[in-house]
Amino acid sequence: MTFSEVTEILRQYFIVACLGAIMLIALFCIGYFLIYRKLMKGGRKLEISRAIVLFLLTGYIFTVLYATFFNRAGHYLGSPNLHVFSSYLAAWNSFSLRGWQQLIFNIALFIPLGVLLPLWKKRFRKAFWIIGAGFLFSLSIEVFQLLSGRGSFDLDDLFNNLAGTVIGYCIVMMVLTIAGDSGSKVRKALCYALPIVLIAGSFAGIFITYNTKEFGNLVSAYNYKINCRNADFQVDIALSDEAEAAMVYTASVAYDKDSALQYAKEIYEGFGISADKIDVTQYNDNALYKVTDTASSYSLWIKYMGGTYSYTDFSQFDTEPGTEAITETEAKKLLKGMKVYVPENAEFTTRDGEGSFAFHADLAEAGDSYYTGQVDCRVYQDNIIKNISNDLILLKEYRPVEIKSQLEAVEEIRQGKFKVYMEDKKEIETIRISGVKTDYTLDSKGYYQPLYCFQSTINGERFTISIPAMK
Repeated sequence: MTFSEVTEILRQYFIVACLGAIMLIALFCIGYFLIYRKLMKGGRKLEISRAIVLFLLTGYIFTVLYATFFNRAGHYLGSPNLHVFSSYLAAWNSFSLRGWQQLIFNIALFIPLGVLLPLWKKRFRKAFWIIGAGFLFSLSIEVFQLLSGRGSFDLDDLFNNLAGTVIGYCIVMMVLTIAGDSGSKVRKALCYALPIVLIAGSFAGIFITYNTKEFGNLVSAYNYKINCRNADFQVDIALSDEAEAAMVYTASVAYDKDSALQYAKEIYEGFGISADKIDVTQYNDNALYKVTDTASSYSLWIKYMGGTYSYTDFSQFDTEPGTEAITETEAKKLLKGMKVYVPENAEFTTRDGEGSFAFHADLAEAGDSYYTGQVDCRVYQDNIIKNISNDLILLKEYRPVEIKSQLEAVEEIRQGKFKVYMEDKKEIETIRISGVKTDYTLDSKGYYQPLYCFQSTINGERFTISIPAMK
């Protein structure tokens, strides 16, 4: 998320928290001053410090409810995710800022609970009570999200929320211990600091380990083991048991936020569009560039690593797609006019009646470099290309690496160490492997690693199972 997105979310949450707290305070004042003190003649005085804590606790609870329920549409479907630490494996495999943000957010969301409850009631200064409160509050949220469809039940969320509660509890208990009169202040404070050090050290260890690795991680790696113990496993092809070597490539182009803006202007100029006034929204690994002129409005998404991009001309909604199949010569002429490069030996495909065509390159030589990827386009009846998804990347050889044998990769499938998306999430009954090829994919550090792509049939449905090939 960008800084502006984060501040906007915090602003919304702050408003909701204040409104909720004000409503509850109004009800409390009516109950205390009008009913208890005036009508019932009660004499118990109001503790200002506890009232302030209660105000903060109420605002916090309203914020959490807004963030987890009311700020979401009820369209989440699927079974509960009961795979422990699968969200951490997913964040590790992608190693994107957004993936880690979500985990850290779920921890940080419950830190105030651990701080405020011990200040409100002394019973919550005992670990049993605060852990129980954090667990029950998180569990109720997860169950309600599952039943209402306003979220998914994720076991890791329970763990992260509980970790946040413990962090908040340890912080407030360290302060109360140091400020108190009991002996052994330092020893007790250090005991409360230990869980915080362990959690922070775990995250530090993850990031240190990642940064000391030569290569990045692959999104296609599994997040949890799939239960294949009772599956009927069949392999229809001959598999090699020899571990071979394969080349790892690196993208020869990588942009930062400044150079990507210049690249976007060059793309727009190649398309014949003036980019003097360009609206820029920058993220950590990509950016959106919008341009509006008298003819139309345009959007251009650019990924910093490799420079791939997706272009849309919104005048497409005023024109129908082309109805006749475009020839390869015509397609190349249109792309050349837009200064979009296509390798000479790229494979050309088209879909009749849709105006869509594509050029695919599989390590096409370009001097000492190679082009890989695909350019997908759609031409409209005014003979203008208004959609381009250019995933062509110029690669350079990095170094050869040892890879698993095909038999070793299939054994990982047999053990359930693969990722597959099945809508019904039924138990896997049959797996049939009918083909295999070696392909390449971008890792989280910008290297193109080899992976095995197995053509397979699972429970009668066709899937491609990707297994990272590097040992």
